[in-house]
Order: sequence, then C-alpha cells, then structure tokens
Amino acid sequence: MSVRTTHTTQTARSATSLVDSGDLTLVMPGTSTGAPTTAIDAGAAPLDNATLLRRRSAKRRARGGFLIALVLLLAAAAAGAGWWFGSGPGSLVAIADVAGSNYPDAAAVLTEQGFVPSEASENSLDVPVGIVIRTDPESGTRSDRGTAVTVIVSTGPAEQTVPPLNGKSEADAKAYLEGIGANVGESVALFSGAAEGLVINADVAPRAGGDQYPCGEGCTLFEGDTVVLLVSLGALPDVTGMTIDQAAKALGDKQLEVSDETVTEYSDEIKKDRVIRIADRSDGGNWRPGDAVTLIVSQGPQPIEVPDVEGMNLADAMALLQEQGFEPNTSVPQFIWGLFTATRTDPEDGTMLDRGAKVRVFASE
Repeated sequence: MSVRTTHTTQTARSATSLVDSGDLTLVMPGTSTGAPTTAIDAGAAPLDNATLLRRRSAKRRARGGFLIALVLLLAAAAAGAGWWFGSGPGSLVAIADVAGSNYPDAAAVLTEQGFVPSEASENSLDVPVGIVIRTDPESGTRSDRGTAVTVIVSTGPAEQTVPPLNGKSEADAKAYLEGIGANVGESVALFSGAAEGLVINADVAPRAGGDQYPCGEGCTLFEGDTVVLLVSLGALPDVTGMTIDQAAKALGDKQLEVSDETVTEYSDEIKKDRVIRIADRSDGGNWRPGDAVTLIVSQGPQPIEVPDVEGMNLADAMALLQEQGFEPNTSVPQFIWGLFTATRTDPEDGTMLDRGAKVRVFASE
C-alpha cells in the first residue's frame, strides 16, 4: 500500500513540473511505469515545449509593446511641452494693466515684460492730463514678446470753438452743445425784445473751476464745461396808458408780480394816474418770471411857475407867459400893448399851475 502511494505522488510531481513556470529551461521528467494517471487529471494539463515557447514569446512581445508605447508617450509629451512654451500659448505673455500710471512707468513695465511700448495721445473727460488711459492691444491680451504695444495717454478734455448762439432756437443750440461734449444746464427764461424761444445769451461754467463767462456771441470752451442758455420769452406786456389794476393783470398773466410801491412822474402825454412804463430792474438785466416789477405812474403834466412880469412891457409879458405854456389874457387891446406896462398877474407870480392854465395880466400906461 505504501509503495502505490509513493509512486502516485512522484507521478503527480512529475506532471506538475510540465506546467509552464515561466523559466527559460524546462526539465523533462523520466518515464513512468504504472497505469494510474488520475492525479495528473486533477491538476493543470501538461504543456509541450512548443506551447511553452509561444507563451514566452507572447509575454516578451507584450512587454516590448508597452515599453515602446511608454517611450512614444514621453516623446509626445516632451514635444508638446516644447511647443507650448516655445511657440504655443505657453510662450505668450499677458499685457499688464498700466492704466492710471504715467507713460515712463507704464513703458518700463511693458519693456520688462518683453514688449515694445510707444506713446499716443487722446482727449479724455475722466482721465487727468498725462495719465495712461489704456493700451492697444488692451491689458490682459496674451501676446508674443516683442509685440508693439501702444500706450494711450490723456491730453484732458478737447477744446472746442463755439460759433454765436444768439438767435438760434433753444433746441438747435442745445443739440449743438451736446454734440461737442458740453453739458447743457437748465435754460433760464427771460423777457426780451427777441422772439420767444430764441437764445439771447449763454453762460459757460468751466469744468476745471473759475469764473463764468458769456458765450452768446461765440467762445472757446472744453468738453465737460457746463453751458446755461438764456432763452427769450418775448417782450414784456406794454402797459403804457393802463390803469394800475389793468397793468397788474396783464403782468400777472406773464407770471410777474406788481410791487405795492409805485413811482410817480410828470408826463405831458400820459394822463394822471395812468401807467407810464415799468421801472428798470434793480439788479439790472432782463425781467424773468417771478420777479416783482415797479410801475411808474403819471402825475399828469408838470406844473409851471407863473413868472414875475411886473415892470415889463405888456407885449413882452404876454409873450413870456405864452412861451412858458400859459394862456395869458388882458383887458388892454393888443394893438396898444406896446404903450402899457405890466403891473401884476392873477394868479400872482410864483404860483404853480398846469401847462395851459389861464393867467390874467394887469397893466398901466
């Protein structure tokens, strides 16, 4: 019994040695005598030499292909890296943002990046004179070293020459001013002799500060300056000859108030208590809605003082009184006035009378 077991075990080991171990040399087993083969069937099937050689060749080819693929992959990666950093995107440099600096500082930054900077100028309302506005190509653009980069520097607001504005319509003047970059403020409406809606003057407030100046007849200004148009409302109502109440209504319709204080003047043409005219504006300039106007009211003709004609030739006395606006009369016939001397008048001399008043002259021989 022990002999059969030993023989079977040796046979199994011999069979196992025929399985491919991956070694380069295969040791062939000795010839076995005995029928039992069941132990071999229970394990891996024995391989012949040809099969073992084919398997080893396949494994070598697999290892070689892997190494070749690895080498090719590394070569491709190296080539790609060379392209990326040599002439591809990896070789480009983002242009620095130099806006807000002066040109020398901006040029130094761009030169250090490898670019070739040059200076150009442009008007700007927002960027002070001498400060960089932007670059061309713009900042952040990735470019090759050696690329020319234009640095655009501010020269401040553009200067504009304005033609005369007076006589233009408000709409036309406003459109023109906005077209040249001026700020147009709220128009001021004034009464004037010009037709309603026409510009009669303009005031410029410099953006940089300083005194205002007129521009109605044309001027020079800068972009960003503010212009206020003075626009005509037409003429004031003509209140000459009206009563105070009539004048107040006519002026009120134009949004003008009438002062409680009135000024009186003598007038040979306007009846007493009628309006002669409107007083000049206290601050000068044109009347505008909301102002309070002062009326000048007639006192009628200015009274005349009766002259002293005592001792004068009656003819001369009568002539003097007539020249001064009186209607002189006497009881002495005219053809003998030269023979008489004036003695007094009624009303007496020094009395103030309206023009055209009657004065009686007394005389003696």
